[in-house]
Amino acid sequence: MSRKEKIKVELDLFKTLIVTLLTALFGILAFSALNYQNFTLITALSVVLAIFVLIGGLIILAKQFKKQLNNLEKED
Repeated sequence: MSRKEKIKVELDLFKTLIVTLLTALFGILAFSALNYQNFTLITALSVVLAIFVLIGGLIILAKQFKKQLNNLEKED
Protein backbone atom coordinates (compact mmCIF):
# COMPACT_ATOMS: atom_id res chain seq x y z
CA MET A 1 0.00 0.00 0.00
CA SER A 2 1.47 3.32 -1.02
CA ARG A 3 1.62 6.30 1.31
CA LYS A 4 -1.05 8.09 -0.73
CA GLU A 5 -3.46 5.17 -0.42
CA LYS A 6 -2.77 4.93 3.31
CA ILE A 7 -3.64 8.61 3.74
CA LYS A 8 -6.88 8.11 1.78
CA VAL A 9 -7.84 5.20 4.06
CA GLU A 10 -7.11 7.33 7.13
CA LEU A 11 -9.28 10.13 5.72
CA ASP A 12 -12.13 7.66 5.20
CA LEU A 13 -11.74 6.48 8.78
CA PHE A 14 -11.83 10.06 10.06
CA LYS A 15 -14.97 10.75 8.03
CA THR A 16 -16.65 7.69 9.52
CA LEU A 17 -15.67 8.65 13.06
CA ILE A 18 -16.85 12.23 12.57
CA VAL A 19 -20.25 11.03 11.34
CA THR A 20 -20.46 8.63 14.30
CA LEU A 21 -19.69 11.37 16.82
CA LEU A 22 -22.17 13.74 15.18
CA THR A 23 -24.85 11.05 15.33
CA ALA A 24 -24.14 10.51 19.03
CA LEU A 25 -24.25 14.26 19.65
CA PHE A 26 -27.61 14.61 17.92
CA GLY A 27 -28.89 11.59 19.84
CA ILE A 28 -27.94 13.19 23.16
CA LEU A 29 -29.52 16.47 22.12
CA ALA A 30 -32.72 14.67 21.11
CA PHE A 31 -32.76 12.78 24.41
CA SER A 32 -32.31 16.07 26.24
CA ALA A 33 -35.11 17.74 24.32
CA LEU A 34 -37.53 14.90 24.99
CA ASN A 35 -36.68 14.35 28.66
CA TYR A 36 -35.65 17.75 29.98
CA GLN A 37 -38.52 17.85 32.48
CA ASN A 38 -37.37 14.62 34.14
CA PHE A 39 -33.72 15.58 34.51
CA THR A 40 -32.01 15.24 37.84
CA LEU A 41 -28.76 17.00 38.62
CA ILE A 42 -26.75 13.86 37.82
CA THR A 43 -28.50 13.38 34.48
CA ALA A 44 -28.00 17.01 33.51
CA LEU A 45 -24.32 16.91 34.42
CA SER A 46 -23.89 13.66 32.49
CA VAL A 47 -25.50 15.16 29.40
CA VAL A 48 -23.37 18.30 29.59
CA LEU A 49 -20.20 16.23 30.09
CA ALA A 50 -21.09 13.95 27.17
CA ILE A 51 -21.73 16.95 24.91
CA PHE A 52 -18.36 18.49 25.80
CA VAL A 53 -16.56 15.18 25.24
CA LEU A 54 -18.21 14.68 21.86
CA ILE A 55 -17.49 18.23 20.75
CA GLY A 56 -13.89 17.83 21.89
CA GLY A 57 -13.63 14.60 19.93
CA LEU A 58 -15.05 16.30 16.85
CA ILE A 59 -12.53 19.11 17.13
CA ILE A 60 -9.63 16.67 17.46
CA LEU A 61 -10.84 14.57 14.53
CA ALA A 62 -11.39 17.64 12.37
CA LYS A 63 -7.82 18.81 13.05
CA GLN A 64 -6.43 15.37 12.23
CA PHE A 65 -8.56 15.23 9.09
CA LYS A 66 -7.23 18.61 7.95
CA LYS A 67 -3.66 17.54 8.69
CA GLN A 68 -4.01 14.34 6.67
CA LEU A 69 -5.72 16.22 3.86
CA ASN A 70 -2.75 18.60 3.70
CA ASN A 71 -0.42 15.57 3.65
CA LEU A 72 -2.39 14.14 0.74
CA GLU A 73 -2.05 17.41 -1.16
CA LYS A 74 1.72 17.34 -0.59
CA GLU A 75 1.90 13.80 -2.00
CA ASP A 76 0.50 14.94 -5.35
